[in-house]
Amino acid sequence: MNGEVSSLSSVVAPVLSSALSVYYIITSLVPKHFPDLNLLKKQTLRIHILESYREFHTMLTFWELSVLLPHVTFELVFIGGHLPGWGDKVLHHFFIQKINGSVSITDSSLIPDEEADKRIIRVTVHRCTYHTLQGPVPDLVVGFKPAFLRNDSWFSTLPKLQTLRVPAFFCEISELRCESSEEVMNKATGGTVSPPTINPFHCPLRINGGDNRLPRYSNGFIFHLIYKPLANVQHPQTVTNSTIQSDHTPSPVESPHLTFWERRAAAQHCRHSQAKIKRKKKFCR
Repeated sequence: MNGEVSSLSSVVAPVLSSALSVYYIITSLVPKHFPDLNLLKKQTLRIHILESYREFHTMLTFWELSVLLPHVTFELVFIGGHLPGWGDKVLHHFFIQKINGSVSITDSSLIPDEEADKRIIRVTVHRCTYHTLQGPVPDLVVGFKPAFLRNDSWFSTLPKLQTLRVPAFFCEISELRCESSEEVMNKATGGTVSPPTINPFHCPLRINGGDNRLPRYSNGFIFHLIYKPLANVQHPQTVTNSTIQSDHTPSPVESPHLTFWERRAAAQHCRHSQAKIKRKKKFCR
């Protein structure tokens, strides 16, 4: 694992697929769909990884992120009700680090923070459902093979993500799975999902079976959540002379809490409303 995966024919491509998918999301998809976040300029990134049992058991492969993005300190937070526990503990902390040329996982309780190497990946594991999780807001949320239609917990998880309004990307095995996720997202939050995009770092091993003969690959396609616009951008206030103040107050369209696409939708809504008001005034004359 030294950042030398030259093609999908590499023998390590199936192993590194998930880690490289996260890299692709960080470096290509987030800048494209959420340009205002400037994610690549951050020195630390907290990433929530949801209901990803396989990725938890191959967490060593995520060291590749520190190789490809050495200027970033990563904190990976695995959350899932079916993740393994340690006795009665539902929370556990690890370090992924390289010692004497070998990447290993170390219990963080064995290494005080002040003695930890700066080039480590901090891993936190929460054995719980996402909507019950308390803690700092992540910079990015990623899920692998989420199967929205097959797990009722998403009807609680998706509203939580809608509240956080952070970029949330999911890798699925087929385009059909991505499209079917839209129904669950709409019912749970009123939002939708993006059209799926082909993942260049999908696992090259084809998955056999299924209801049709369409090819299926682990991490084959990626989609992201499109949140329902905030209520305060649905009804923009008409500005009159009496409401103009000397201090400029940012409009909902300028709100830093909205994504680029939400501000664009809000701006279109404002223009439509203003045109409607002008037509009404013209008719009254």
